[in-house]
Amino acid sequence: MSEQSILSETTFRSAKESRGKADVFAGVRDCSWADFNVLPMPNRRMEEWRFASISQVSFDGFSLPEGVAEEVAAELAARSNRIPETAGTLVFADDRPVCVSLDPALAAQGVVFAPLKDLSPEQRLAVRPYFFVSCGGICSEKISTLHRAYSSDGAYLLYVPAGVKIERPFAVYHWAVANRAATFPYALVIAEENASVPFVNFFLSAKKSGEKAKKGVPAQALTVSRLEIFAKNGAQVARKLVQDMSTDTHFYQQEWTHVHENATVRGIALNLGAQRARTTTELRLEGRAARADLFSLTVADGEQEVDQRTIQRHIAPNAESNLLFKNVLLDRSRTIFGGSIVVVANAQQTAAVQSNRNLILSPEAESHSLPGLEIDANDVTCSHGATNGTLDADQLFYLRQRGIPEAEARALLIQGFFEEVIGKIESPALAEVLREALSAKF
Repeated sequence: MSEQSILSETTFRSAKESRGKADVFAGVRDCSWADFNVLPMPNRRMEEWRFASISQVSFDGFSLPEGVAEEVAAELAARSNRIPETAGTLVFADDRPVCVSLDPALAAQGVVFAPLKDLSPEQRLAVRPYFFVSCGGICSEKISTLHRAYSSDGAYLLYVPAGVKIERPFAVYHWAVANRAATFPYALVIAEENASVPFVNFFLSAKKSGEKAKKGVPAQALTVSRLEIFAKNGAQVARKLVQDMSTDTHFYQQEWTHVHENATVRGIALNLGAQRARTTTELRLEGRAARADLFSLTVADGEQEVDQRTIQRHIAPNAESNLLFKNVLLDRSRTIFGGSIVVVANAQQTAAVQSNRNLILSPEAESHSLPGLEIDANDVTCSHGATNGTLDADQLFYLRQRGIPEAEARALLIQGFFEEVIGKIESPALAEVLREALSAKF
């Protein structure tokens, strides 16, 4: 094992020492590193890894990036313009912040949008109780402990004080640059009572591979990301995630969303890139009349594998959750969806829906769906389901008869398959961003 490998004791100790006394995660690093080294690697005996390509799960051969040249940083900051009007923008290149902006009017209202390392001592102390409070569930502890051991400059805070309503989205760009580099982004989003905020996370590669994912080709980049959202009473949070990394990347995203009384969280994810992408999301409806919506769109081709695991965990009564994941599979790609609705005994009058729909456009593609229910309350309305299908032959014939070439007709029908989710986006500009990303994939 190379001394530069993220799996080596030398690399861990060197990284820890380089961060010094200003390290906001100093208190958890040693125990996280110790846990990582004793926890087992994912294996087929673990239910949360069922159907996954276990042989591809590896953290060996990656090192921490050493930095980004100024001209590269400037280029990436200029390319971070997918949303024309924002409330603030953060750009990270290999976990190093290269651009930070925030509307001064929002800063005057107490909004904080900044890398954790730039927070004042008072701000760090105020948000410290939120760091890494979420754990377990369907998220792999092996991956979580590696993230806690190394997460640093790629961590940021979005804090919105009580009653502050924000309409323009915050945009965060995470660029992977160096070859064989491992990055560990971390996002902490706190919306106080009756606040509202939209934000978008982009995960991108500085150099696109230009090729479809190929089986057996070693990954050239590793991104392990964590997101924690706290929506306090009456708050509204709208989260978008766009993952369009090069197809020689392994991408892991772990999310926990805490929804309090009368709060609403809506999340929409778009998965297009990476050789292997695994997302684990836990929705925790912790207050009466809380609501959470989670939607996802995926286009997989080549040898891509997209692994999606979710839990809609209802802890309080009168809460609602709605989940819809739609996948399009081409070539020899694979998707896995494993979702559970969990309702505890006192969470009466719960309403929860879970649906996974797969559009399979190749006989060699594979789709696995594992929906499930764990209900301990007796006054609930819960449903789950999964479907696999192909393009409607009659609709394709209809378009061809009107002079539309077959490839274009197929693309139109696929875009129509996604509109059910894109139509739920509150901002026309953001909806167009997702449409353009989907069009570029085809």
